[in-house]
Amino acid sequence: MARRPSEPCVPPAPPASFPMRRLLASLTLGVLALSALATERSACARGGGQKNPVGETIRDAATSVSVPIDDKLSLVVGLPERFWVQCPRVLPVPTSLAGRGLIVQYMNARAGSTSMLYLGVVPLPPAVDGLTLEQRTQNGASDFAVGLAKAYDGVDWELFSGPVAVAPANIKVDGKKTPAWRTKRYSTRPKDYGGPDSVFQCECVMFVPPGQAAGAEQLVYVALDAKAGGTTLEKVIEQLSVKPTRLAHPAARRLQLNDLFASAEADRFPVRQISFDLPAGFAPTLAMFALKGEWVYVEEHLDAEGRPDARLEIRQRLADKGSPPTADAEKERSNLSKEGMGAIEEVPLAVAGQKGLAFSHAPTLEGAKAASTAVVRVDDMTLILTLSTLTDAAAAPADHAKLVALLKSLDYAVRW
Repeated sequence: MARRPSEPCVPPAPPASFPMRRLLASLTLGVLALSALATERSACARGGGQKNPVGETIRDAATSVSVPIDDKLSLVVGLPERFWVQCPRVLPVPTSLAGRGLIVQYMNARAGSTSMLYLGVVPLPPAVDGLTLEQRTQNGASDFAVGLAKAYDGVDWELFSGPVAVAPANIKVDGKKTPAWRTKRYSTRPKDYGGPDSVFQCECVMFVPPGQAAGAEQLVYVALDAKAGGTTLEKVIEQLSVKPTRLAHPAARRLQLNDLFASAEADRFPVRQISFDLPAGFAPTLAMFALKGEWVYVEEHLDAEGRPDARLEIRQRLADKGSPPTADAEKERSNLSKEGMGAIEEVPLAVAGQKGLAFSHAPTLEGAKAASTAVVRVDDMTLILTLSTLTDAAAAPADHAKLVALLKSLDYAVRW
């Protein structure tokens, strides 16, 4: 797919310790500063009329997240309040524990460190030597457990409690008892950080969803690293389901993205939280996980046949703090064709006194029919959201309206 020219989405020369420092910012500053998430706040406004989101708390909501299992099915997890998807999907920042997946942070209401939720899928061992699906599942679960130490090393954590044992278990998927494999508890801690209080107690469940192509099945895993007073694996998997991706999120939902950026200033590691309402039918697809390089987040809207007909892309770049926010939009527009360019529309955000700038323009994705972009200044970062109409040009006005509605629901806070 065509990639528009733009400024780099990440600082051009991050320090060598960037992944570790970013993790520490999430674990220490982020939770201590954001522990009192404003769950009582309304969906569209901050209490007290605060106009400066830097240093403020943010509304928190129940949500659901999903990971595509294959080109038709997705793992869907309904989550209570305080779960935030870790972003960005940018190297060298890890984006999954293993295989295709998401990392979700649980912001503990009692303060302290976040809990870390890992969701994803990995291939089962191939169907050879007459192995049954049950035998392949057992082998895959055992292999996954053996590889956990290396997997945690890849996300800057250490599994230090020794080999991880697994045993057969049953869990509920879509309300039905489903055979699974569950690890015994094991212990992890962030590498090169902290002391005894840094120890996390962890568990993981694995299962093979039905309905996949024979011989090409994927093993689903849900792993939680938690501390006392936070959440539990039982709570996480209470609303576990496997659905066609087009039905993964049949109702509008609140998408909560945590820790989107690293500052260009060497001694400043802000923790950002950005959330907004997504219309029904949007979900992460295989297209998101195929992206390489400087991307923050992508979801696609799927039609009744399961084909993508709209695509939301979120990018970012460093802002020029010496210029007004309108300069961000003009800079973005300068990279686009003048043909079909619409006027800039000011849109009030859910942050009192803050505005985003939206405009329609010719599509930049190969084969798309139309597009609209919104630009939001978030402290020293420029957030760029583009909604592309993929199949029907007549849907462009409605898609533009969806982007404007998304902007009106967008809330953010920055702490460090």
